Amino acid sequence: MKTPTLLRTGRACVTAGALSLFLTATSAYPQQRGVVIPARSSSTLDETNAVVTAPAPVAPVAPLTSSIRDKSNVSQVTVPASPPGKASISTSSEPIMTPAPDTNVVAIQRVEVTPPPLDVATIKRLAELRDELGVAESAARARINLPADDLFISGEETKIEPLAEPALESVVEYLERTLKKNVTVKSLYDPLEEGGKERAWSRTLALIDWLKANSALEPDRLKATSPEVLSKATPKAYSLNIGEVEYVNRIELHLE
Repeated sequence: MKTPTLLRTGRACVTAGALSLFLTATSAYPQQRGVVIPARSSSTLDETNAVVTAPAPVAPVAPLTSSIRDKSNVSQVTVPASPPGKASISTSSEPIMTPAPDTNVVAIQRVEVTPPPLDVATIKRLAELRDELGVAESAARARINLPADDLFISGEETKIEPLAEPALESVVEYLERTLKKNVTVKSLYDPLEEGGKERAWSRTLALIDWLKANSALEPDRLKATSPEVLSKATPKAYSLNIGEVEYVNRIELHLE
């Protein structure tokens, strides 16, 4: 009978046959965790009291469980090994076409023409008209006061009194000769008169129409403004009582 070969590891001596039995036993139970130590026999160990030291037993590990078992629609996420680099951004530009200018546009511009200086005869005549009409004038403005009740026929608020036309012709001459061509017409009415504001407005428009028809003034230079109430009474012209006052309707022409 062939004597089994002994393998010596430190103080432990294990035969080749025992080692083969040990490997066969462990491979027969692949699901069992830990180490199987073969039984001690006199045929496999020598006479020395050798002790086989086995590794500490390992506790069985429970199989891993998953909450997504038997789930076929599971997405797989792939994490890149390195961080992504800078994005490749491409830009493109397109020229903006400037629309062609419209050559059919007509621009209308009013050009202020500086009037020529006044001659000596004109200056003299303006001075006479200024005294005749009682014009209050400064370097940039002038004002002419006209009695509204004397300009219109009594009972007809929009018809000019024929006897007042000579005075209005002097007003027109002054307006045509002076360098102040912008005229604003404003009426002032008696606050105690019923319907005074409406009557004053009608008189303002009637006077502007007469000036347009009887002068060479530019129509767009004649403007009307809203009537105003007389704030101060004047002494009555013909009265036997001293201190008696009255409101006199009037029309003012403001020149600039």
